[in-house]
Amino acid sequence: MKIEETKLKESYYLEFIDAISKNVLEKNPELAITTFAHSRNRLILVASVEVVNKLLKFENHIYQQSKESNYAIEHDKKLTELIIVMRTDMFGKNKKVNNNYPIVGVRGIMYNTKYGEKNE
Repeated sequence: MKIEETKLKESYYLEFIDAISKNVLEKNPELAITTFAHSRNRLILVASVEVVNKLLKFENHIYQQSKESNYAIEHDKKLTELIIVMRTDMFGKNKKVNNNYPIVGVRGIMYNTKYGEKNE
């Protein structure tokens, strides 16, 4: 049962990362939003409490988009926190899979040397 549960969670977590990527890359925003919503709704069914809590924090952040200079940094921190708890949920708390895990973010555009500025 544990192996099947882990595989199910892994497929939903990968689907969620794919949905986030589509939000960055998809030219049709309605499709991207729908894909994200479906993926998110599946996650709240199978994910651990820790994952759901981090998901809600990440989601609140993206829905409160702002023009603040640190928005992109905070976005990536919250996404990284979510990914770390997903990895812990799949691989277990005792394993060191998250040691030295860097802050990550999804990308679909080029960035200048200043973090978060679009490259025109």
